[in-house]
Amino acid sequence: AKRVNNDKFKGIILHNLGNLEKERGNYIKALEYLDEGYEIRKKVFDALISLPIKVWPSEANFLLFKPESIDAYKLWQELIEEGILIRDCSSWEGLEGCLRVTIGSENENDIFLDAVRKILK
Repeated sequence: AKRVNNDKFKGIILHNLGNLEKERGNYIKALEYLDEGYEIRKKVFDALISLPIKVWPSEANFLLFKPESIDAYKLWQELIEEGILIRDCSSWEGLEGCLRVTIGSENENDIFLDAVRKILK
């Protein structure tokens, strides 16, 4: 803290203004990153629900889904054959037949979605 006593301002400055601006910038960058993450996750969500797949809404960096036209284990295996690894949640209580995909870069998500579309054809 620094005491200031001049004609324009009297009081105590608790933070260096440069640090406040830096923190404000970090906060804005974090919000932009979260907004971008939301948009990317929404794109994957929308693509999956357009397929015969049940998808649960998520605020996390992954989506839980359940294929309706193919066995989840079969889809999981075929994705592995395509070089794509997602989590098989079928052994978790209450998540029988469910898979989980982590949201990646736009390119990674596109590769995943293209592979799912190809397998479901």
